[in-house]
Amino acid sequence: MGRVGDLADKQIELRSLYNDGLAAYRRQDWDAAQTHFESCLQVFAGDGPSRLFLERITRLRNKQPSSDWDGIWHLPKTAFKGPFGACV
Repeated sequence: MGRVGDLADKQIELRSLYNDGLAAYRRQDWDAAQTHFESCLQVFAGDGPSRLFLERITRLRNKQPSSDWDGIWHLPKTAFKGPFGACV
């Protein structure tokens, strides 16, 4: 985000909200995580990582991970299709 002492107030707020959202996500507290990531988008509408986590939360609500889930997101083998086919 920037050097220590060079962050704008909005960047500091975004960082705090994102960290809280990530912690809630890892606890599988989908409601809290969603609230924090949506707040990130209120601070910076173009925050791609927050949008990504909101998409994941929607999927995880529909298919709960196991209780020992480590927070890692596994992409399917055909997750990315480049000009030469799928990349893994």
